[in-house]
Amino acid sequence: MRHIEQLVILSCAITAMFLSATAAGAMQGGGSGRMVNPTTAEVGIAPDVSVYGASVGFGRRWETFRVSVVIPYYVVENSDTENGLGDVRVLGEWDIVPPAQQRLSLIGSLLWKVPTADEDKGLGTGESDVGAFAEFDYTVGPNKPFFSFGYIRKGDTSTVDYRDTWLYSLGVSHYVGAEEVYASFDVRQSVLPGVDDTQLLSAGWLHNLSTRQTLRLDGSIGLNSASPDTLINIEFITWF
Repeated sequence: MRHIEQLVILSCAITAMFLSATAAGAMQGGGSGRMVNPTTAEVGIAPDVSVYGASVGFGRRWETFRVSVVIPYYVVENSDTENGLGDVRVLGEWDIVPPAQQRLSLIGSLLWKVPTADEDKGLGTGESDVGAFAEFDYTVGPNKPFFSFGYIRKGDTSTVDYRDTWLYSLGVSHYVGAEEVYASFDVRQSVLPGVDDTQLLSAGWLHNLSTRQTLRLDGSIGLNSASPDTLINIEFITWF
């Protein structure tokens, strides 16, 4: 529990540092990265585990394209408690069809998971993964139903031959000023044959602290015995 308290303090400190920033309008349809935070984290695919994370990152935004690098720190509670640096995530996103009222939009993204986590602590596999994702949205007033799917090519270890996996997500976002709140049902195909797929009920909050800074809080609960019990992550990104 001491590690969780430290993580809570760190998360509160990140929040307190930036909540005084001037709020900007919500970035509807841009930069969400819902499917890779924290659903695709290595620490979030094991059953009977609770994961608490705090992440910092930086990125560059153009009109319809974004690139970001996120560095996570995790506390993992299972039969034992472990903590440490997670796998760094490099994500590129492209608004292929930019969002507009009462029109279908499309976001495409590519993920590179850099193996910086300690595999001996169960925080990663020690191998690189790459993934590709697509998200379809339809904006109606302040609401945006969405459907996402993706494919992750897993890096195999010397002892485990992981199965490449599909991911699916169905949900809705709601915008109020600089705030975005969303809820979704998420499914991830198991990386090991004979194991049930992961099923999560997720909710999140995204706040644009300024034109250059975003704060996100994500939470998920597992819906079957193959899923983690709880996933909670807070993330702060500075954009250039």
